[in-house]
Formats: sequence, C-alpha cells, structure tokens
Amino acid sequence: MNKLIKSELFRIKNSGAFLSSIIIIFIITIFICITQYNYIKTGSTEVSYNIIWFFSAFIGFFIAIFTSLHVGSDFSDRTINYKIISGYSRLKIYLSYLITCIIEGLMCLFTYMFIILIFGLFFLEPSGLGTIEILKLLGEVILLTISFTSLFTLLSVLFADKTLTVVISTIIVFGLSVLSFLMLEHLKEPEYINQTVVADNGLVVENVKNAKYLTGTKRKVYEVANDILPSSIAWRISDLSVIDRNNVIYYMIIFILICNSIGISILNKKQLR
Repeated sequence: MNKLIKSELFRIKNSGAFLSSIIIIFIITIFICITQYNYIKTGSTEVSYNIIWFFSAFIGFFIAIFTSLHVGSDFSDRTINYKIISGYSRLKIYLSYLITCIIEGLMCLFTYMFIILIFGLFFLEPSGLGTIEILKLLGEVILLTISFTSLFTLLSVLFADKTLTVVISTIIVFGLSVLSFLMLEHLKEPEYINQTVVADNGLVVENVKNAKYLTGTKRKVYEVANDILPSSIAWRISDLSVIDRNNVIYYMIIFILICNSIGISILNKKQLR
C-alpha cells in the first residue's frame, strides 16, 4: 500500500495537470486579493479574512479535472493491469487513488488559503468568527474536498477512460453547482415580504406571504438535497450562508462512505481490458 501511494505521489510531482492547477489557483488568488484591495481603497465595502472560504465554491472543478486525469490515465494506459499482475489488490489500488487525489485537492485548497493569509496581512480586516467556528469551517472544507474526491474517483473507475471521465466529470460538477445555487436561492427566500399596495388612504406597506417561499414536501426535498450535495455545501461555506450547516458534517461522512463503497465494488467487479 505504501509503495502504491509513493508511486502515485511521484506521478503528482511530475503531473503537468496538477502543476497547472496550482498555477491557475495562484493567479486566481492574486486576482481576488487585488480586487478586494480595490474595494477597500474605494471604500465600497469592508473586506475581512472570511474570503479565505471563498474558494470552497470552486474546489470541485479542480478536483474533477485532476482526479479524472490521474485515475483515468491508469485505465487508458493500462497501468492498472500491471499493478494487479504485480500482486496489488484492487482495494489497495482504489484507496491509493483516493488518498493521492485527496492530497492533491488539499494542496490546491491550502495553496489558496496560504496566499490569502500572507497577502491579507496587509489589507484584510480580522475575521469576526470565533476560533471554534473557524476550526469547524476548516473541518468542513477538508471533508468537502474528500467528498468531491470520493465522487470523482468513483466516476473515474466507473467510466475507466481518461478523456470520457474528464468530460463527464466537468459536466457533472458544473451542473451540480448551477443546480445547488438555484436551490439555495429558493431556500433563502423569506416567508414574508413587504409589499406596497394601493389603499383608500394612499400607498400602504403590508407584510404579505412570499409566493416564492417553499413549503411542505418540496421544501423538505430541497433541504435534504442541499445537505447531501457537496456543491450545495460548497456554496454555503464560501459565503458563510445564513442557512445552517449543523448536519452537513454527518451528511458528508455518509456521502464519502457511500461513494467509496460503490467505487470499490465497481472496481472489484470490473473487467479490465
């Protein structure tokens, strides 16, 4: 198992895709820092260290691409066949993929956080969050990274083709992100809104029921999906959503276990070329 992980980590070191991801993240982070600094200079808004969680909304895209390339290339190049012939079990091979891609994901995440921390010393306001809340958020983003990695490792093993997996994974992560964003917008709708109506004595502001407010079974479905989908959790962490995240840690652990159980089962039964 250790040899497998070491060989996978060596592949990371020489991976153009991973290096490209780090460079892109570096550029994006610098751009965010410059943008936030301009906001402060113009006095249009107050910016704090809370932007350190912003990257959570996009970590899934990076994980989708490099996990698909990393695992998919083993199938496309038939490297996995040689690993099995060498005596490695499929379980150990799967876990080596998973652990390696989790490390890749965390390196991307911490690259963003480190740059924000360094540049933020010069212009960012302290976060209003307490130590416990910050540690909880850090735990959530780490679990979020593992959740996305588990999902895309499963898909990579399922499709067993580098190009196909990259395309499908990218479409899925984009679709889930859009779907999650729309669901969150619906869930954020207030139950009552102020509405101006014409009365006998002129214009009157009334507090009326919001027609867009979700109720009953539909709201329950949205709330459950919102807690299960990593993309929904990513959006909520990135903007420190007012929608509570009390149960997301438990849901993410369940999601991780289910994805990896299915992925291991698929690899064990898969007929390799």
